[in-house]
Amino acid sequence: MEEVNWNSHVLELEEFMQTDAVSEQLGQVLQFQINLGNANEEQRERVWDSIKSLIRGMPGSPVRRGIKPSLPAAVRVVVDSVVNTLESSATDFFNSDGVIQAVVLKHGKAGGGSYANATEYANYLGKKARSNMTKAYKAQTWDGSLDGLLQIELNDEEE
Repeated sequence: MEEVNWNSHVLELEEFMQTDAVSEQLGQVLQFQINLGNANEEQRERVWDSIKSLIRGMPGSPVRRGIKPSLPAAVRVVVDSVVNTLESSATDFFNSDGVIQAVVLKHGKAGGGSYANATEYANYLGKKARSNMTKAYKAQTWDGSLDGLLQIELNDEEE
């Protein structure tokens, strides 16, 4: 792995390690692996693969498929946590009564009609919430904290 790529990974990882998503013990393991990679240039690919296996899927993790995250790690942790809570609650809500499934319909822009299942409904709400929080952070109307979410007004152009 080239020096520039390694250093970029380390910066993202160190930012992530400062969040509440990383326990003290995991932080120590990750720091050890960073030190190992810094000292052993030829082992960096293996070290990074090991790091990825430890943190993939964690809220706010810099290890994701696709485009690199545009939000700082601390903000990603909050966004991921809120989206996970929202999707879980939305699934429970959707499944709580058949009447809800009959009357909660897709927006006309999405083709209208019923949601196929609770997962589709929850994913739609999660994606919308993630988008709204990302826009608010980038517009500097939200500070990226969980408490800060209760103090902002999100505008939704669809309504």
